[in-house]
Amino acid sequence: MTLDRSRRARAARKRRKRFLAADNDLTAAQWTAIRSAWGCCAYCGGPDESLQKDCVLPLSRGGRYTIENVVPACRSCNASKSNDEVTGWLRRKRLDEPAFLRRWVDVLTTLRPSDGLDDERPDVPGEQERSERDAAVASLHDQHDERDHAAEQEGDQG
Repeated sequence: MTLDRSRRARAARKRRKRFLAADNDLTAAQWTAIRSAWGCCAYCGGPDESLQKDCVLPLSRGGRYTIENVVPACRSCNASKSNDEVTGWLRRKRLDEPAFLRRWVDVLTTLRPSDGLDDERPDVPGEQERSERDAAVASLHDQHDERDHAAEQEGDQG
């Protein structure tokens, strides 16, 4: 039992250290606005009784307590999700992943301040990696097209 307590204490210290090291800028007013915008648990739709702050991208994976990354979650969903990646966790729990993502974007667009950046899309986990991958794939396709075109020209000349 003492081993379990020491593990728990170590984990709590590590979590606090990660929290303090991250750039966390969520204010109490923003949290209240997030809770009222969602009105329920962001994942399962449970009642707005004792909702907790949950990071869509967990602190342990580089997430921060910001208006873009925090959603209200019931105790059950928050504990179940732990530090899992949100889309994989939603699929495993058989919750409606597309509905969550659409609602998340809608809530973010209503909560974001109007500073001329409304055209920017919210930070969706993995979006930057996908766009970099898509750019790399397009570049490879262009290289193959250029090689095929050069080979055709050589064949036409010969």
